[in-house]
Amino acid sequence: MEKTKFIFLLLATSFHLTSMFLIPSNAEDTITPPQIITSNQTLISPSQNFELGFFTPKNSTYTYLGIWYKQIHIKNIVWVANRDKPLLDHNGTLTFNNAGKLIILNHKGSVLWASNSSGPAKNLVAQLLDTGNFVLKNFDDENSEEILWQSFDYPSNTLLPGMKLGRNFKTGLNIHLSSWKSIDDPSSGEYSYSVDPRGLPQLFLQKGTKKIFRSGPWYVEQYKGDPVLRENPIFKPVFVFDSDEVYYSFETKDGIVSRFVLSESGLIQHFTWNDHRSSWFSEFNVQGDQCDDYGICGAYGTCNIKNSPICKCLNGFEPRNMHGWKMLDWSSGCVRENSKVCRNGDVFKKFIGMKLPDSVDFHVNYSINIDQCEVECSKNCSCVAYAKLDINASGNGCIAWFGDLFDIREDSVNGQDFFVRVSASELGMSIYMVPIVVHLSH
Repeated sequence: MEKTKFIFLLLATSFHLTSMFLIPSNAEDTITPPQIITSNQTLISPSQNFELGFFTPKNSTYTYLGIWYKQIHIKNIVWVANRDKPLLDHNGTLTFNNAGKLIILNHKGSVLWASNSSGPAKNLVAQLLDTGNFVLKNFDDENSEEILWQSFDYPSNTLLPGMKLGRNFKTGLNIHLSSWKSIDDPSSGEYSYSVDPRGLPQLFLQKGTKKIFRSGPWYVEQYKGDPVLRENPIFKPVFVFDSDEVYYSFETKDGIVSRFVLSESGLIQHFTWNDHRSSWFSEFNVQGDQCDDYGICGAYGTCNIKNSPICKCLNGFEPRNMHGWKMLDWSSGCVRENSKVCRNGDVFKKFIGMKLPDSVDFHVNYSINIDQCEVECSKNCSCVAYAKLDINASGNGCIAWFGDLFDIREDSVNGQDFFVRVSASELGMSIYMVPIVVHLSH
């Protein structure tokens, strides 16, 4: 009898200790040390928008920690923690280490993933928010919270409302999307979508290190040719560019559920959830047509999707490889018809309604106006083009390009004017080619 009582007390004590460390399998949105999450447990955000737990993709044997929509029956994964270090079985644990970091352990107790958080490890709380952001917070003695780490800083292939794409100039953090390797493999794929903050912030899609697509620059009058950059009934874009950080984000309207996804094939799509049809609706693809292929017309070539062929050289330039152009291969681009710029004097030819070009080298001056911009550009033979850049709505601002110009698109609705250096004699020739009608008196 005494032996039976001892065994019962031992089992009861063991159950009590275990329950202190495990969280309930329903409706908790936070964990604190020394609590853990195992393969059959999840966190659910306060309003049950999102759920966090371990999952195994279809046609895969690997297990990952991820976040998905709670109220949507289709299990769309919006974030993956250990995407490049999966669990080989279903026996994973999310917990804290002695330094206060979130860690994922396999069945052997080995660490597969850890949050790169730093700071005091007192009064820690890990919480899944209704935005889909999983945060590690610290509460000080005055009960004010400090976020030590958040999943929004380390996206996978999905951009949610309120999530940033951009760079923090103080910390060096580069927040970007990266595609899954395949539809059943969330490990890092070959495509990335990020902000290039040099001079003018622009969104770039890359395959490895090769540019595939460019949004166009941001400032007061944003380039609206890219649907990501213009407001619509579904969402409002948010642009921030200051001394601390540069980022793109978006806010949804009227409680609409939407997201951007970078697919494993490199397509950037915007989806909206349709309750009536109980399915996702693809609002648009960011890449709209062939003219969105980065640099399709080569250096000094311009693209117009309404033309056939779609590529032509800027006025004052001619194909570098005429045979290639006749075969609809425009990759060789264009060269100046008259290379003697800065010898016999030159001028700047105005091009109207264009997506501003890209270049490996460009300079920005926020304090001078467009006339002063022309003067400064004309002094340097390496300066090939310039345009107005009124970021602060002050009337001032100038961007000047050095080196070959790429990815120019004709866009009469959303485009801007820019000025390209040409030979003065070349401009004179074009003047003489204008037909003159002479009216003779009787």
